[in-house]
Amino acid sequence: MVIPPEIDDARLSVRGFRVLGHLCRRAAEDPQAAYTIGEIMLATRMNYQAAQVALGELTISGFVIRERRPGAGVVFRLSGEEERP
Repeated sequence: MVIPPEIDDARLSVRGFRVLGHLCRRAAEDPQAAYTIGEIMLATRMNYQAAQVALGELTISGFVIRERRPGAGVVFRLSGEEERP
């Protein structure tokens, strides 16, 4: 496994890194997949507050995009390289 320099140098928290790893693994199957905070909580075994903080960190750093989708509410997906700051 190789961790890209932009992730290694991002100074993510352990929880942020865990959520990013989960989303990257899922994106390998479906690059456009988006997940609710509940789905991320279950997959990463985090409580709501921990998942919310990790997703906030990833959103601020540009690795994750927060979107509002009709019928699903707020979902999170990986950003593409062209969408990162």
